[in-house]
Amino acid sequence: PKYNKLIIPVLAASETIEIITTGPATELENPPGIVPVIICFRKVTICTVIWPVVINESFIAVLAEIDGETVSTAYLSISEKPANPSFLTGKIGTILNVYTKPQFRKQGISTKVLSKLIDKAKRYNISKLELSATDMGKSLYEKIGFREKKSKYTSMQLYI
Repeated sequence: PKYNKLIIPVLAASETIEIITTGPATELENPPGIVPVIICFRKVTICTVIWPVVINESFIAVLAEIDGETVSTAYLSISEKPANPSFLTGKIGTILNVYTKPQFRKQGISTKVLSKLIDKAKRYNISKLELSATDMGKSLYEKIGFREKKSKYTSMQLYI
């Protein structure tokens, strides 16, 4: 009989950073119609998780946690192809499933998570990173440096 091998991810690194968050101070007594805003520092733990190499691909996850709760994630799938002038090392990274819970958006958390993935991609000597952006995420990716891909080729796929 054929057995599936259990692949156990490895926690490669963890660091705690502080981000500035704002929110209404509704628990305070305020004059009618006035809701002051509290500015506070919130500790965010950024964890990098690496799955072992399987069939010439690596899979890395970066998670942001606040008080033990995962609030943001992004994944990097690394594949190797024969090198050519477009990607000299033959290594291509695909960023997948970038997500931040709605109440934690617009606080810089996704930017930190993606920065960690990009740093990891540089250490793996990846020639280029690719992703498919939603309208909601496009400005985030552009801010980091991603640009729309212009090509003389038509992108095609076949589901099998």
